[in-house]
Amino acid sequence: MAAAVAYPVMVWWLGTQVAGYSHLTQQISELGVRGVPLAWVLNAVLVIDGAIVVALGWALAAAFAPVGRLRRGPWLVVVLGLTLVVGGLFPCDAGCRPVSIGGWEHVVNGIPALVATLGAPFLV
Repeated sequence: MAAAVAYPVMVWWLGTQVAGYSHLTQQISELGVRGVPLAWVLNAVLVIDGAIVVALGWALAAAFAPVGRLRRGPWLVVVLGLTLVVGGLFPCDAGCRPVSIGGWEHVVNGIPALVATLGAPFLV
């Protein structure tokens, strides 16, 4: 619950602290680009929230173990948490246009993040 509340509040607050940032036209990941003021805050929260989501998915997997096929959903929650951690450890490059290896990792990491975000609620 804490991760679900902390993340949007933190994103809103950080967006108000970065001059020229627009919540409507820019990606959240642009708040974590190296050189952006307070970028470390976004990246740290991504890692912490990701770890919390991994723990939640692990707990859901244990709770659903006797149910059979419903176990797939909790593992997508674990994948989502891991993608948050990776997103915090490898911030995107300026404008989220991948130039460095870390920038590519951040962008490619979005694919399993999207699949897990869309699929987990339906399978859990």
